[in-house]
Order: sequence, then structure tokens, then C-alpha cells
Amino acid sequence: VLGDSAEEVQLKSQVVERTRTVFGEESKAFGEACQGLGAALLRRGRYADAVPFAATAAALWRKLYGLEHPDTLVALNNLAILEGNLGHGARVAEILREVLPVEKRIFGPDRGDTLAAQRLWARQQERDADFAGALTTLAEVVAVQRRTAAASTSFAYTLNQVAAVALAAGDLAGAESAGREAVATFQAVTGERSSWLLSILGGVLLQSDKLDEAAAVLTEAAALERAAGQNEGAFHAENVHFLGDLALRRGERDEARRRFEERLP
Repeated sequence: VLGDSAEEVQLKSQVVERTRTVFGEESKAFGEACQGLGAALLRRGRYADAVPFAATAAALWRKLYGLEHPDTLVALNNLAILEGNLGHGARVAEILREVLPVEKRIFGPDRGDTLAAQRLWARQQERDADFAGALTTLAEVVAVQRRTAAASTSFAYTLNQVAAVALAAGDLAGAESAGREAVATFQAVTGERSSWLLSILGGVLLQSDKLDEAAAVLTEAAALERAAGQNEGAFHAENVHFLGDLALRRGERDEARRRFEERLP
């Protein structure tokens, strides 16, 4: 088993070329090979490299099976995820505007693929500063998951997304409610606390001027990050920023300076 190793990428690249030669570029085998290589590259974070293969697979499934086939819809979802990771908002919107109504009709509103596409669409709405639209989209997902998957980390992550959007929209009460439920749900399901979810909740409490509780939550998030060796990346930088902001609000200038300098590359 090669997992998501570099050897897997090399092997799957060879499979793509082999199926192209033997079966042709309009064969099911070639589409499956491209899809497999795209997935391997996605797992390694090589989004730009993965896009051409994911796009090829999606276009081929659409040609062979039509838009309403499950394979086509899933492939287009995967392509939208890749484009989103690259910051190609217009492309994400183009894909999801076409795909989401079809997924709701073909898969139904409860299927994971539909919910994942809605969460991705909400993320794009947030990037476009359409906070009301994002919250409406996420409300549909929350309603389904509360009924079908309330005891799941997926539900906790959806609630965390709601908290982040509500915070951006200035709805501090809604953000705090969603953030607290996200943390509690994750802990109930896993028996653990999530540094990511705690960081978002801490940011909400900070903006609500609940400084003592914000300090406790953000400090716990930082400790969990250190224990897990996660002292880098976007989520760590966000938590450090919140801690710096907290220090400023408390008049602790030296601590604030130290925190903000920690964010510098």
C-alpha cells in the first residue's frame, strides 16, 4: 500500500500514460486513471497539479454519462474543492451554481456529497462577503445534520463554519452559540478538545469583550497546538493573532508585540 506517498503519484502518473496509449483519452479506464492521480495529488496538497487531471475526469464523465450521473457530480465537487483551494472563486461559483441544484434533486438533501457541496458554496459566499447568503446556505446544512448526524465531527465542523461566518457578519451572539455547540459536539463525539474549534470560539469571545474566558480558551488552543506539534499554518497564525489582540486589549504591549512578531515569516 503506497498511501499518499510520492511513489503513489509516480505510479499513478504512469497508469495515466499507459491507459492513454492503450485505451485512448475517451475511455473509462483513462478517466479513472486521471481521477486517481488527481486524488493522490490533492492528498499531497499539490492542488495546481491536480486540477488538470480532476478536470479531465469530470469532463469525460460528463461526456460519457451526462451531468446527472453520480460519478459526474462527485467529480465536479472534487474539482470545485481544488479550485477553491487555489482561490479561484469565480470557477468555484460557476461549478457549484450548476451542480448544487442537480445534486439536491438526484442525491437528495441528506446525502454527504450534497452537504459537502453546500458547505463549499457557503465558503465561497463568505469569500465574496455574502455573509447572509452563506448563513442561509449553512442553515440548510445544520438542519439536515441536526436531524441525521448530530453526533458527528462533521456536524461540529459545520457549526464551526457557522461561527466563523457569523463572526465576520458581526452577529456575535449567533457566533458564540454556534462556536460553543461546535466545541461541545466535537468533545462529546471524540472525547477530545479541538484547537481549531477552540480558536474560533476564543476569537468570538474576544470580539464580545469576554476577555477572561477568551484568554482561557485561546491559551488552551495554543497548548493543544504545541502538544500536537502544530505551531505553524493558517490556524496557528489565526490563534496567535487572537492572542496578540487579547494582549492589546489588556494593555500588555510587550506580550502583544511578541505575539504579532510570532506571526512574521
